[in-house]
Amino acid sequence: MASALVDTVVLYGALNRSDGHHDDALPIFEAMDAGELPTGVVLDFVYAETFNALTQSLSHDDCTEASGIVERSAGFRLERTNRDVWRNAHGVYEEEAHLSFVDSVLVAYARETGIEYIYSFDTGFGSVDGLRRLKTPTNPYSGK
Repeated sequence: MASALVDTVVLYGALNRSDGHHDDALPIFEAMDAGELPTGVVLDFVYAETFNALTQSLSHDDCTEASGIVERSAGFRLERTNRDVWRNAHGVYEEEAHLSFVDSVLVAYARETGIEYIYSFDTGFGSVDGLRRLKTPTNPYSGK
């Protein structure tokens, strides 16, 4: 099954109408939800970071509704990180000073699972070997 990581900035932007990335993130989210893009892998770290931030911007009811949309959608897959990803993320974090720790977890997970793509507006992923950043609702697997 084709899959791609989803960064916090895309998930948060899609779910928060007042976010500056909303207009760019929502089409990615909707295309993923509709099955037009690879399955969006949402790591536990990204999920927590997204909903912690949403709690500051939206009502509890809106956050609960948003989490339900993500959890029920066949276009997204929630994944937990494991001990190996955690250990490898520390190495990525040490080597890639421009990445946050959550971004380092995403890179470590991609390397462990062989995922090649991440939907993100964060330019820091552009310099990470083996991971291609997508910032539009483009299906990188449609020509493969």
